[in-house]
Formats: sequence, C-alpha cells, structure tokens
Amino acid sequence: MHNLAKTSLLLAGLCTAAQMVFVTQASADQSIKYDNTHQTPSYIIEKSSPKQAQNTAQKESLFSYLNKHQTHFKLKGDANSHFRISKTIKDPKTKQTFFKLTEVYKGIPIYGFEQAVAMKENKQVKSFFGKVHPQIKDVSVTPSISEEKAIHTARRELEASIGKIEYIDGEPKGELYIYPHDGAYDLAYLVRISTSEPEPGYWHYFIDANSGKIIESFNAIHEAAGTGIGVSGDEKSFDVTEQNGRFYLADETRGKGINTFDAENLNETLFTILSQLIGYTGKEIVSGTSVFNDPAAVDAHANAQAVYDYYSKTFSRDSFDQNGARITSTVHVGKQWNNAAWNGVQMVYGDGDG
Repeated sequence: MHNLAKTSLLLAGLCTAAQMVFVTQASADQSIKYDNTHQTPSYIIEKSSPKQAQNTAQKESLFSYLNKHQTHFKLKGDANSHFRISKTIKDPKTKQTFFKLTEVYKGIPIYGFEQAVAMKENKQVKSFFGKVHPQIKDVSVTPSISEEKAIHTARRELEASIGKIEYIDGEPKGELYIYPHDGAYDLAYLVRISTSEPEPGYWHYFIDANSGKIIESFNAIHEAAGTGIGVSGDEKSFDVTEQNGRFYLADETRGKGINTFDAENLNETLFTILSQLIGYTGKEIVSGTSVFNDPAAVDAHANAQAVYDYYSKTFSRDSFDQNGARITSTVHVGKQWNNAAWNGVQMVYGDGDG
C-alpha cells in the first residue's frame, strides 16, 4: 500500500524502510541501522567525523562521505554515479544543510529509494537517513516506447476498467524509473492518474518502457468505514482506505485526502527536518480489520475529519487552503514530547510527558 500523498513516490522508500526490521551496529564513531532486506544502512548517526578543509565545497564533502560508505551501501564506483542531489535546504538557525538524494542507475532514479543527509556548518555529515538498493546490473535505460504511448496505455486500461473518463485531475505524466519487482529490474514509466468521475481514484500504472506492457497497476483509493477507541475512551467512527483486506488511516473522500501516520517516537527535531526536507510522514498505520487500536491515531484521524467537515459545512471552505489541500497528521512524535504543532508541512503530535 502506498501512502496516497502526492509525494508518495518520494516517500515510498522511506516509509518502507521505517517498517523494516533493523539490525543495529554501533561503534565509538557512529551508529548504523541496517535494512534487513537489502542489508544496507537505513540510518547512520555520526558521533564524530574528521574535519573537512575550509576550502572544501559542501557537495564535495557530501560525496566524499558517500564514497566512504560505498562498502556499507554495497555499491561500486564513484558515489556521483549512484546518487543525485534533488534538493538542498539550509537552516539559518542551526546553520546546518540538509540534502535530499535520489539513488540512480545510469542516471535513472530507482523507484522507492530516497535518502536525506544532514551536514553541520563545518561540513561534517551528522546523519544519513533513507534506503539504498545494492548494485543493479545489466538494465537497459533506453526506452523503446514514448511517454505519450505509456500514458495512452494506462488511460486505455483504466477506461476499460471504470468507463469513459470525462475529466482528469491534473495532466498525467509518465516518469521513467528503474522498477524493482519480484527479483527483476525493469525500465518503466510510472503513470499516475487522479480521477473523480466515473470513480474516484489515484491510479498507478507501471508500464514497461520496452514492451509497453503493464507491469503493475493499482488504485490507491478504496473507501471503507473504520472505528476505534480514542484516548479518552470514547468510540469513534471515521473513513479509511481498504486494499487487499488491509485497512489504512487514509481518507480520500475529503479534499485531496486526510492521512494519519506513526512516527514511532522518532526525535521531534529530526522528524521535522525529514518532514520539511523530503516529506517524511512516518509509518503507515495498518489494521487487519476496520477496527484500529491506537487511541492517539484514532483521535488524530477522526478529529481531522471533524475539523474538515466543520469548516466545509459552516464556511463552505475546502481544507485549509480552500483548494482541498491534503491534511497529514503524525502521532507518537518524539519520546514523551509534550507538544502538538503544525511544522510547516503537516500536523505532529507528541505523547506528552505524563
């Protein structure tokens, strides 16, 4: 299940990494958490690192750090060929710089594999967070079909499934990725189509860029009713999403969606940095039934829907921006963090200090 946000492509690798079982390795200099699937670092905290020369550029220091960890990442060759900087943010308060990275293969991004690196003012790397795919071999990166044909294939298949589409929410695009699936690696166009009629959906199609065949497709939206007990012991009902017998705290019936996630007590400062830098939301909250057993998440999700409905019915307002903006909440931020806040991107809730 993908997290339904428009930044789902960016987050898929991070959300998946957060749900993995980790093996931790600690030393006097650093602490590393390994993804159990790929045995590559998902989290590196540097306790100390060599000082960089004053005339060394930040980008040079970043890639020097990545090269230093190539063995951990199980990658060969210069890090410049494996990672691309997609965004840089400088924090004027802490004077740190944060880099958003995308893992690439021959210049093509690998679907679901994103990283974030925090660098101190003295150009020492403070932390690495994300997911790295080990060496990929022998995948053609030259498409045989055009983006237009991939979009046409996806739309034709969608209309065969739900009927004639009169209106698409935004112009669909086909983005090239290396798509890992079932032990294979294919060059594929990811085509995403958002519709309201004849059926609401956020449709994802992976089209083989050589054969033109559909590798995988799914609709991220399937409405269902959920229930749960809130923090005060009151029972609440709310809209959720169901896919393949699993239920998610994701509501696509209001605006562009209301989603609730679990930070798993990740430090509040680091969570805010990752949220603002790469749209990190935490782990999806999943239940095997329509009943949810996390009181904090139940309250956050149900009350976000209640607030949306109040402003919609009372003031005819469509979310906080009057344009249906997606409302994202994350609970269990920090350890005994006694706060709740809007961090510039989403709502965050601590568990309180007791």
